[in-house]
Amino acid sequence: MSQLLAVLAAVAMALAPQPQAGHSRAGMVMGFDQGTTTHHFRLYANGGAIDVAVNDPDDTKDRDAIRSHTSR
Repeated sequence: MSQLLAVLAAVAMALAPQPQAGHSRAGMVMGFDQGTTTHHFRLYANGGAIDVAVNDPDDTKDRDAIRSHTSR
């Protein structure tokens, strides 16, 4: 469980609001715009989850990119 917390903490720090350059790097790696999406980090007794969603339901480009990124 402590390893999961460490990983989630590292991911949260990497996705925290940063200067614009940080967003473009994350967007290049993940394939979707960090400014138009929202990440939620959830901890459960048996593990955890990261929920990523587009802020605008009509944003099909980022929605499809999220699906592609999370289905790997």
